[in-house]
Amino acid sequence: QTVAGVRFTAPVAQSTYSVAGSSKASTGFYGTVWFEWLSIAVVSALSFWFLTARIVGVQVSVLADEYLYLLDAHYNGLSTAKYPNYLFQWIYSSTKMCGAEFYSCARSINALFVIFGAVFIYLLAKHIGKSKLLAGLAAVAAILGSYGTYTAYFMPEAIFNGLMMVFFWAIIRFGQTDNLLVWAAIGSSLGIASLAKPHGLFVVPAVAVSYTHLTLPTNREV
Repeated sequence: QTVAGVRFTAPVAQSTYSVAGSSKASTGFYGTVWFEWLSIAVVSALSFWFLTARIVGVQVSVLADEYLYLLDAHYNGLSTAKYPNYLFQWIYSSTKMCGAEFYSCARSINALFVIFGAVFIYLLAKHIGKSKLLAGLAAVAAILGSYGTYTAYFMPEAIFNGLMMVFFWAIIRFGQTDNLLVWAAIGSSLGIASLAKPHGLFVVPAVAVSYTHLTLPTNREV
């Protein structure tokens, strides 16, 4: 049956509600940002379990350094701390609430920052290599490799490295701009990382030399 005055412009086989159309829409989900971040969330959860499970029962391995950082985090104020790792001291002072299990709590915080940094390793690798798969493999390799070993220590390396990955991603991803606000954000990311451990300031000369070289004229008359 047809309705008078109405014409169908496309046959049923071409309807967007066909099985073929639905299949295409379903397949396309795997290439969306939603699926990408869902995958990141799942891998992050599994990585957290792996990082914390593999160091269960592992004793203190860098006793002298960890003891000093513990004193700063638990007993010294920011003005009396032995080391100027203020952000580390502020965050890890919360492990006092865990009582005798403070070491396990610190390792859980470490695992979170290791995974946080690995996410930016993924974003940086994806930006450079233009491949989500290879970028994901790079991030997982970092977690499984030496980068993930910082989970075990009551030291600022995990939080520092995680925040430095934000800086490296930001400067490589957005460092070609003349926008002062963008550069302020990039500098702020380095400043925040340096509050976790002042060693972050050591990259300033390298960045200055690199950008000075990039801005020099490349064509010179002899």
